[in-house]
Amino acid sequence: MLFETSENEKKTFDKINFLYFEPGQHIIRILGNPRKFYTHYLNNQKISVKCLGEECPICQNNKKLIAEYPKTFREIPGYASRSTRHYFNCLDRTEVKVCPECGEEVKKEMSGKYPAVCKNGHLVVDVPATASGKVKVASISETNALEINSHVKSILGEDGSELGINAFDFLFMVTKSGGKKNTSPLPLKDHNDVVEVAEELLYDLETAPLTLSPQEILSLLQGVSLRDIFLARGSSVIEEKAESVNEDVKEKMSKLFEE
Repeated sequence: MLFETSENEKKTFDKINFLYFEPGQHIIRILGNPRKFYTHYLNNQKISVKCLGEECPICQNNKKLIAEYPKTFREIPGYASRSTRHYFNCLDRTEVKVCPECGEEVKKEMSGKYPAVCKNGHLVVDVPATASGKVKVASISETNALEINSHVKSILGEDGSELGINAFDFLFMVTKSGGKKNTSPLPLKDHNDVVEVAEELLYDLETAPLTLSPQEILSLLQGVSLRDIFLARGSSVIEEKAESVNEDVKEKMSKLFEE
């Protein structure tokens, strides 16, 4: 299917600008080739980590719980199912208000109106709206990937061939009910202007999922904070950056995995 590729984007950034599918409307153009990853969401830590396959301590623990509790393993603390997530670069074309104080992008709420203040409490009432225009990385479920593939295969050019996943914009309608988020991607086939983004502005999708070593995952499961795990790597990562990464990951995962 279209959301399945072995090609990687080439550029690496210290910090990825993620697109959060918050309630409301989001208009994006998919850039380059999507990548599929398997992940585990750790509910207690509010963190999602990349599955390491045969070396994955979470999968190994899951197998033990399934063997010990064949009927109720999903209810046992410590069980973390494996999910399929699709990551891709995109150009965010949603209209936003950019806070002049902190640079925070403010999008319309479900009511179709902009809030009076940004998330940091700065007034944005008189700020004009404009398209975001930023390259971001989005993460979607297997269900959404299948929906997009179906749409792409049905939209053909004059010669009868598929226009392709990068040829037009998508509208993501996001609603929330009872604590559950529902995301529906819809093609905007008339929004088919040519979009050219320099390759160096694309993020390396291999770095998008949080990737830890088997020992680091074990430490995380034992209660060690993500910040301390990064600091223990002994790299040039300073404490401030480790703290930033820790909070970014928690915020990102708590939003991404509401659906």
